[in-house]
Amino acid sequence: MKLIRIVFMAALLFLSYLFFYANPESFLKVPFFTFIGLGIILILIEYLSSKINTIYFSSFLFAFLIATLLSLAIAHIISFLNFKIDSGITLAFSFIFLFYLCFVVAFKLSETKLVTASRGKSDLVVVDTSAIIDGRIADLCSTRFLSARFLIPKFVLRELQMVADSHDHLKRTRGRRGLDVLNKMRKSKIDIVVDEHDFPEIKEVDTKLIQLAKFYSASILTTDYNLNKIAQLQGVVVLNINDLANALKPVVLPGEAMKIRVVKEGKEHSQAIGYLDDGTMVVVENAKHLLGNFLDVVVTSVLQTSAGRIIFTKKSKN
Repeated sequence: MKLIRIVFMAALLFLSYLFFYANPESFLKVPFFTFIGLGIILILIEYLSSKINTIYFSSFLFAFLIATLLSLAIAHIISFLNFKIDSGITLAFSFIFLFYLCFVVAFKLSETKLVTASRGKSDLVVVDTSAIIDGRIADLCSTRFLSARFLIPKFVLRELQMVADSHDHLKRTRGRRGLDVLNKMRKSKIDIVVDEHDFPEIKEVDTKLIQLAKFYSASILTTDYNLNKIAQLQGVVVLNINDLANALKPVVLPGEAMKIRVVKEGKEHSQAIGYLDDGTMVVVENAKHLLGNFLDVVVTSVLQTSAGRIIFTKKSKN
């Protein structure tokens, strides 16, 4: 799109040069940048309309009307100031304006096609930085359980690049892992679309993600607990990988027995904590003095949250 804008402005500069070369006496009557200014205004209108989802017929009609009005304005200026100019140059000005507008509309309709295909099917998923860095998205897609078109916003890629370039070793490692995950997904021929939309007036990436999901009527794939809650409050469907992982863990019922090794102290007095093979935290009551030992315990309750699952137990009497 930037190349199209550059070509458009270069053509206007060239035609303006021809125009004023043919009418040197008009230089003081009309500023040299008259038509250049119109071109800049047109580009600004196009840029500011980037958040508008156009429809095929109305878009081309709008482009044609604007180009016609601009052509009439050019012709009126030439007639009013009595310029001696070849009609071919006037026609060239009109053609350039019309060509640019139609190209812009065609570019935006390619994005609209993506929206149209996704609306009503709920198969468009906006992916945030945390889900990319987490890495499980690639493994999930390779199983074909999640068949969707994944939308990666440009501002998420920028954030991922910043993390990968961080001076902090841990952040840099996480960022590079995220880039590797994206490359792995592309090589696996997973349907990924890089979206150009941005919201310059919004600074927070999470808020941008929510606005983009609303724009496309899409869901958000994340592992971020806070983004999960905020998006749900605003009516956006959230696919939390942690929720999926927790749902796939074996069901543990109160009264079930298990063997666990307690490795550290709990938050509450006399509690000790151990972990299952899948990383699930197990809290054992009155076992603080038995750190490092394997204990036979009985499940008393299970707490399930988006952040994970916690199993509360007590020592077996046997």
